[in-house]
Amino acid sequence: MSPEWGSPARLSVFKKLMPCKVEGKVKESFAVVKRSEMPYEDFKKSMMEMIVENQMYEESDLKQLLQCFLSLNSWYHHGVIMEAFTEIWNTMFLDP
Repeated sequence: MSPEWGSPARLSVFKKLMPCKVEGKVKESFAVVKRSEMPYEDFKKSMMEMIVENQMYEESDLKQLLQCFLSLNSWYHHGVIMEAFTEIWNTMFLDP
């Protein structure tokens, strides 16, 4: 990895224009290549944008969103994706 990109632990990479193969409201979504020094914040922001744009307010919609993010990203990023998703889930369904 080139030095200007930083260490792998600080980068998130979406596969270039890969369609999400999950059914539901995320079916027409595409991932875009993105490098990040703050993958948690970027994944969370991206998820929130998709939730609002696609009006994803049901549990099943969010589960599909999670599957989409996991399917489009390396296992290396699955932990941070789960952390961001859990925060969103808790805010939407558990907070009073």
